[in-house]
Amino acid sequence: METITNTINGQIESLINSKILTQQDWRNFKNQFTKLYPKFFITLKIKGLHLTNSEERLLALEFLNLNTFEIADKLGISNRSVIVSRHRLRKKTGAPKGLPILEFLDKK
Repeated sequence: METITNTINGQIESLINSKILTQQDWRNFKNQFTKLYPKFFITLKIKGLHLTNSEERLLALEFLNLNTFEIADKLGISNRSVIVSRHRLRKKTGAPKGLPILEFLDKK
């Protein structure tokens, strides 16, 4: 049991430590992420959200509990770009400010 937990923790750490700078990086990240959380992207689609790859990336990184600075670092963008992307995603989904977007989407 401990070996399985260590393996999963290692896979999560690998996701958190990865950079997503190219389309290939995104495909690799998404494949790894989907192996760990197989229902994540399916659930977003079932909810009728028509998300771009960029919005999916942001939500996946939010799901890993990364903060603005960590997300910016992973994507090779500025902190401001993350904030603007998050704001646009809130607007698109109707998520209220102050409530974590994933929490809002989970209730939707």
